[in-house]
Amino acid sequence: MPRQAPCIRDAVPEDATDLLLLWAADSRAGDNAVHARSVADAAQALATIAVDPDQRLLVAEHDDEIVAAMKLSRGPLWPLALEQAVHSSFLLVLPQFRRHGYGHALMEAALVWAEEKDITEITALAD
Repeated sequence: MPRQAPCIRDAVPEDATDLLLLWAADSRAGDNAVHARSVADAAQALATIAVDPDQRLLVAEHDDEIVAAMKLSRGPLWPLALEQAVHSSFLLVLPQFRRHGYGHALMEAALVWAEEKDITEITALAD
């Protein structure tokens, strides 16, 4: 698969089904079926994130298909600090799109967001 510049954007409620499928495709997420309730819950969660200035759920697309996602939140660097950080978590890339720059592009977007907010620290939660 040739490399192309990933399209990075904020997730919207209409992405709920595609994001649930992304999470289900990840071996760590298990075989949770995508059903009406989970789609409705996911759409509502995405709508909540969209209006919160301290949160973002970014997606990376390849040929209009969501192939990667990452959650960002802004908050204290650690519980007893006032210094702010951008915390990245839930980075998922479909296996067939790994090592093609999608995770890197999502982390670059996190860096840009941190710079826009005058934040100098970024954390990454990994399992």
